[in-house]
Amino acid sequence: QSFIRREVSQVYPLVWSNKGKPRVAFKGRSEALHFAAILPAHRGEGGLYLVSIEARYPAHQLIFSYRLARPEIQNFETKEAPQKSVILVEGIERVEFLYYGKQEKEDEARWHSRWKDRRNLPQLVRLRLKTVSLVWPDLVIPIYAKVHLEEQQLVMRAPGQNGTDEGDEDLESYGDDEGEDEGEDE
Repeated sequence: QSFIRREVSQVYPLVWSNKGKPRVAFKGRSEALHFAAILPAHRGEGGLYLVSIEARYPAHQLIFSYRLARPEIQNFETKEAPQKSVILVEGIERVEFLYYGKQEKEDEARWHSRWKDRRNLPQLVRLRLKTVSLVWPDLVIPIYAKVHLEEQQLVMRAPGQNGTDEGDEDLESYGDDEGEDEGEDE
């Protein structure tokens, strides 16, 4: 639990920019969490990494995967860069990530089963985990990083992009994965 808590609390507010459309490098679903974080050198090269913590079935494992962040990588699903994986927990029966915060166009913060906001990070991440032999206590992890799209920060632009961040009109469709149920929020 301490490893998961440490890694998730160190979310880095990396912003990807492709064709002038900035979006925060964070994706949350009920069985998977993807984010950017600075990992120590003992994991390979020290630096900024794209990290995933996700349930894998039918193996019934909770997996921690990571790959070095590079400008040409503008999503978590890419196969362009090598990825290393470590099994965190075996024998899982159920994994549930929940995300607390106010997403775009919401008036109040609440818990969500998916985090779709391209401009902000959640305030908290909750992990509920049940294995064949144990029900873990809920793990609630604060996210300390804040995204400020209007200020200078680390932005990774896709190769060939001119460096302007104008034209973010497509931000509303971020996180809308085809084939996933939109009515999952609590």
